[in-house]
Amino acid sequence: MMSKAQLEANRKYRKKFPEKTKHDRYRNQAKIFINKHANEKDLKELENWLSNKYIEIEQQKSNPLEENIVV
Repeated sequence: MMSKAQLEANRKYRKKFPEKTKHDRYRNQAKIFINKHANEKDLKELENWLSNKYIEIEQQKSNPLEENIVV
C-alpha cells in the first residue's frame, strides 16, 4: 500500500498535468485491450485505423496550416 504522502503526490501530479494523465490512461487502456482481449478481427480493425491515422499525420506534415481539416 502506498503512503499518504505518495497518494497526495500522485493526486497533485494528476491535477497539475490532466492532459498527460488522460493521454497515459488511454494509452494504457489500448495496450491492455490489445494484449489481453483483442481477437484477430479486432486487430485487423485496429490496423486499419492505425493506417488511416498515419496517412492523416503525414498529410498534416505536408499541410501544417490545414491540420484541423478531417479527411
